[in-house]
Amino acid sequence: MSRRETDPQRSTLRTLGVGFAHLAALSAFAVAQPLFDLLGESPDFFAVRGSTRWDIVLFALAVVLVPPAGLIAVEAAAGLVSERLRRALHLVFVAGLAGVVMVQVLERTTDLSSTRVLLALAALLGALVALLYWRAPPARTLLTVLAAAPLAFLVYFLFASPVADLTLADDPDVALASVDARAPVVLVVFDEFPVSSLLDGNGEVDAVRYPNFAELAEGSTWFPNASTVSYSTTQAVPAILTGLRPGEARPPVLASHPRNLFTLLGGDYRPNVVETYTRLCPDVVCGESAGGVPGEEPASLYSDAGIVYLHLLAPPRLEEGLPPITGRWMNFGREEDRADDLLAEALAEPARKRPQAGKRFHDVHTRAYDRFLGSIEADGGPSLNFAHVWFPHGPWSYFPSGSQSSLGPEPAPGRDELADTWEGRFVTLQAYQRHLLQVGYVDRLLGDLLERLRQTGLYDRSLVVVTADHGMSFREGESGRSASQANLQDVALVPFFVKQPGQERGAVADYHVETIDILPTIADVLDVRIPWRVDGETALRDPGRGTIRVLTRPRDEPDGEASAPLDALLRAQEQAVERKVDLFGEGSWESLFAVGPRRGLLGRPAAELVAGSADDTASVDHELTEELLARVEPGLPFVPSPLQGHVEGDGARAGRTLAVAVNGTIAALAVIYRASGEERFSALAPESAFRTGANTVEFFWVDGEAGAEQLTPLRSS
Repeated sequence: MSRRETDPQRSTLRTLGVGFAHLAALSAFAVAQPLFDLLGESPDFFAVRGSTRWDIVLFALAVVLVPPAGLIAVEAAAGLVSERLRRALHLVFVAGLAGVVMVQVLERTTDLSSTRVLLALAALLGALVALLYWRAPPARTLLTVLAAAPLAFLVYFLFASPVADLTLADDPDVALASVDARAPVVLVVFDEFPVSSLLDGNGEVDAVRYPNFAELAEGSTWFPNASTVSYSTTQAVPAILTGLRPGEARPPVLASHPRNLFTLLGGDYRPNVVETYTRLCPDVVCGESAGGVPGEEPASLYSDAGIVYLHLLAPPRLEEGLPPITGRWMNFGREEDRADDLLAEALAEPARKRPQAGKRFHDVHTRAYDRFLGSIEADGGPSLNFAHVWFPHGPWSYFPSGSQSSLGPEPAPGRDELADTWEGRFVTLQAYQRHLLQVGYVDRLLGDLLERLRQTGLYDRSLVVVTADHGMSFREGESGRSASQANLQDVALVPFFVKQPGQERGAVADYHVETIDILPTIADVLDVRIPWRVDGETALRDPGRGTIRVLTRPRDEPDGEASAPLDALLRAQEQAVERKVDLFGEGSWESLFAVGPRRGLLGRPAAELVAGSADDTASVDHELTEELLARVEPGLPFVPSPLQGHVEGDGARAGRTLAVAVNGTIAALAVIYRASGEERFSALAPESAFRTGANTVEFFWVDGEAGAEQLTPLRSS
């Protein structure tokens, strides 16, 4: 081959090489840096799915290299057709990547409310960058210099960010303790569960709404003043399992917590373990089932990261159409748990074969819990039965019967998911309602556990511990879960029950204990020595603590910790329980639905109050809800509630009261709120409002004085 033939090839390769470097620099700022910035501070994203160090390294390399490599490959193919086409495509790619960067810059630095204006301005700025790149050599020189950015971002992400705890950590040497104890151990940790949700106006467990928790309290030691040590599941659960107070955030994996309940008892106890979002049980104990929810295969790391990136990039109006990324660490957008898929499965079953509501057609977490119960066995020696149960964590889709809302896993309105703050009084209270209903479902799950233990003959001789990782708050303008001085009573105080082997009578220990005391308590009851230093103490004796301390986000508390004297926090909790009872009543579930303005209308025939008509329209937005309304059938474990949709017309405005009649009777009230540029409603009706077969739903504006209301019907669209 002659030199004349090779020079053009070298020139082409050099041009493509320089172009790749420039695109890689732009891609680093458009894609890699924002994604590394978020995930680098969230090693739990990788830990909970069991990603190895090499999984993380390959992922990081792919984020840095694949986007520019794909674009330059397209350019190379275009160059085979026309060099002019290749150059044009290169400018288009430069403009596109620059536009992506500008979207993020504009979102952070401006208050543009119009998505179209924001995208148009970003596109214009991206085009200007491409023009400068084409016409101004210094712009190209700058990108050449910035070609080092991808490497810098990659190195920082892998070796200097908190993800380094995973990429640099060595596999720990697992040392299993040897114990002589024989009593079976059952430890169940519920999620996002404030103890105030269980309480009636007397500060006792509401035995009507939550009979199984009341039964447990009657035969165990209840610690009503128990508190968590962290607002975060991935810190709070390891604290329970290790007895150590969390300090610097560490991934919830064995390498970060090599000594824990599983290494303490796993050498002599048969394991039955369900870890939801931790990975602390070593393979030598739990085998292939170590870590993760049984039956839930993690979605692709790349698909989940892609959804996270789209949330980072998308303006608010477009972000609302994306699968939610809060409330779980993986499997964003997975289809198998969607309510419409479950309903299709249910409808395909002949009615005579359908199980009772709440016994099938569940999301993956309920199925995992059912498998956990089925693995509790009387034979095979002493057993360690541990389950971190997802519930009553949101989204709040279950009713106490076990039936599921037709909305499935859709987040409740009113919560800014990324900021974790509540916006709007009525929708915040409705989320609280739905949480309490789901606590009723948790009571059902607890009843299944107690029944299983009695069926196997294990209940009397077992050590049973029931608690929660942290609480949850429902206060307008405040964070839902991150602890602060405004919501500490809701986030800090959690249920904690200990039934010792042979215990028959209940007791109340009203001193302050913490969740780091759970492991020392288990060791105390079993007479087992813990072969490492722990921060907790046995809860069976008063540790003498007077201050509640909960780790939280620095943006909510400057030093990363919310704290309060125990006496002050207990007074705040009493007020929280009084507020709950005033809002939702106690005892019967019926009073829980009497929420909202003009609650005296509930249960009245709508026809008695109708006056006039309106041109405004109301629409239910969810096809699944409409399908259920048309054919409620026995055995379907779904309820067409809440009814959510939007209203249109001159009378449609935020703050106006809407009454919803089901089959002619007013079953729910709602207050209009504004979201996504439209006036919306969410009306929570009880299961009893719906009848077998077709159900009619009507919407009315509520006007007039209290006690003399008039209903103006809206048209359905």
